[in-house]
Amino acid sequence: MTDISRHPLLKQAYDVCQAIEQCGASVQLTHAVCKASNLLRSIDEYLHPRQTADEIEYFTQAHVHTLGDGRGLRRILVDGVEVQNASLADTELGIVVAADRPFRVQPGTDRIVECVLMGDVRVEPMDH
Repeated sequence: MTDISRHPLLKQAYDVCQAIEQCGASVQLTHAVCKASNLLRSIDEYLHPRQTADEIEYFTQAHVHTLGDGRGLRRILVDGVEVQNASLADTELGIVVAADRPFRVQPGTDRIVECVLMGDVRVEPMDH
């Protein structure tokens, strides 16, 4: 659970989540609040990292690609097929973690359901 009192950005992101929640109910608003909640969690993780030394070592390797690694937009392919909504790609191990489409939230949590894909993983830079 995110402690929004730890930083003003966390409070702002929480306020965005609450504003979206007050807009009513629709599939689009559910997707928007999930994205806003993930942004809140990402801001918290960026401001207050919880990774172990082993995790930090793993995630900084050249063959590991994540959303927040600062290497820009990339196209992720598994066995030649592009994967949308990938949060992790490891070209050495041949795994990709991606959100299911349509987005679903795990019951009783605020986490988006993700699946693990395995195969020949390629990562290509995208032109902006």
